[in-house]
Amino acid sequence: MTATIQIVGHVGKSPELRKFDESGTQKATFAVAVNEYRGKEKEQQTTWYYIETWNGGCDRVMEYITKGREVVITGTLVLNTFSVVSDGKERIRIVPVIKMNNFHLCGKRPQTDEESSDSP
Repeated sequence: MTATIQIVGHVGKSPELRKFDESGTQKATFAVAVNEYRGKEKEQQTTWYYIETWNGGCDRVMEYITKGREVVITGTLVLNTFSVVSDGKERIRIVPVIKMNNFHLCGKRPQTDEESSDSP
């Protein structure tokens, strides 16, 4: 059973591209922060989603997605679990990963450091 998910958030840092072998297999990964505001005092809660795409989608991701950009991501949600031992106690950690099918860019393109230094 798979769960399709769509999120809207901001890219935490520019994507990383990994190439695995001579056959051309590649994977692009990046993280997106989704903010929610809860309660009467509108307390902000941020959830980070790790996004991955393979092969054909990598070129578009590397060309268009940059740190700070607001994006809409559609894909399949996978919950990766692993155990972490800290202070002699074992804890289970769950990391939400979205295997991206599609993305859309939202809003304005964020300014780069070079562009902001040229401004008056």
